[in-house]
Amino acid sequence: MKCKLLAIALVLLLALTACNNSNEPKEVTDMAYTAEICGQSFSGTYTGTTVEELPHGAGTFTYESKKEELTYSGQWENGTIIGIGELEYDGFVLEYNETEYIGLYSGQTENGFPCGEGTFEGEKRDKYLVYEGSWKDGNLAEEGYLEANEFPVDVGNDIIRYGDFKGDVIDGIPTGEGSYSAKNDKGITYTYKGNWLSGQFNGEGELIFNHNNYYIQRGNFTNGVFAPTPIQFFTAIGTLEKSDYTIIKKARTFLEQHPDVFLTNNCDGFEIDKSFKYNEFTKDKDNFGDSLITVYMTVQQIWVEEFWGNNFTFCLGYDGSCNYYFMYMYNSAENIFENNWIQVTMLPLDHFTYETVSNTQQWAMAAAAVTITK
Repeated sequence: MKCKLLAIALVLLLALTACNNSNEPKEVTDMAYTAEICGQSFSGTYTGTTVEELPHGAGTFTYESKKEELTYSGQWENGTIIGIGELEYDGFVLEYNETEYIGLYSGQTENGFPCGEGTFEGEKRDKYLVYEGSWKDGNLAEEGYLEANEFPVDVGNDIIRYGDFKGDVIDGIPTGEGSYSAKNDKGITYTYKGNWLSGQFNGEGELIFNHNNYYIQRGNFTNGVFAPTPIQFFTAIGTLEKSDYTIIKKARTFLEQHPDVFLTNNCDGFEIDKSFKYNEFTKDKDNFGDSLITVYMTVQQIWVEEFWGNNFTFCLGYDGSCNYYFMYMYNSAENIFENNWIQVTMLPLDHFTYETVSNTQQWAMAAAAVTITK
């Protein structure tokens, strides 16, 4: 009887010991295991700490196929990835701008999904995307830097164009500093460099076309559209190759200090120089531009165009000595036509040459007009 009791006790002791040993952490190498990472199941190998034959503690999981490679290192609990880890996954799918990019993710994870700092290089057919920055739940989040082609941008008035973007993003949306190259409706390539907000050109920037017959837009942009101050407008008008000019220093100062004069076509309270002499201006133009002048002349050409959300009057005239003036004015000059004798109050900007309709060069004064009246 005593022998039977001893035998039973021995069996129970061995069973209890085996049970306790199964709860003890064990180190394994290349243990076959199926893990859930990035919302997918992968059958690979696990190296690290286990409890009851499940990853538990620190460990590394690897997977490799003909198309994908994956390595995860981090914390596990009862066979499930928990907390912060590091992932390198060549085959990661990023859904961005209605496109599924497939490529290499390297960086931090939380609970098996990209979260924290990480990089991604992916492609989809002819599209590519490179990103470095913050992630959350497998998506671009907070601050980062992005490069992508065929990137959609609203360039104003709900017009979407596709081009190459490089720059800062917040939550995957261009915000901060960036550059963008695309083509307009006529197939002309242009590049924007400057500030972005909410995916559009916003703030200070520069837009340059790869063509001589387009203005260089340098200054303030609002929701994708050039929104120049007066000095920025008159500077942009002077960037065409066939009629380029550079605003003289004193005129730049006047435009910066008194923009409303040109926006409202009102020079009340300003002293007007009515004794202006053209030959003195051409001799030393840098001495001019700190005051408005009044000149009488004949209209040779006049037209109104809409630029960047505003109407502007362009007027070419000549005085009694056949001196020419090329004038640019905010808003429309009402009831002024070709061959009219007019009085113009304006600010001298430069002395330059422009190309006439007969392809000859003509000297003229470039001027920012305030008022044009009969």
